[in-house]
Amino acid sequence: MKKLMMFIGLAMIGFLVYRYRYYVLRYKISRRLLVKSVLAIPPLRRRLLKKYSPFAT
Repeated sequence: MKKLMMFIGLAMIGFLVYRYRYYVLRYKISRRLLVKSVLAIPPLRRRLLKKYSPFAT
């Protein structure tokens, strides 16, 4: 059961990374740098994920 949950979690993460990469490629470089700089700061990253991620609790 634990292995199944772990597999589902990894699959979700992989899917999100894939989608995120797809969006990054579509956006302008300035937008990409902005997102990267925001994600580089842990408190902002947490707030951003809570706001925009449907999986965040």
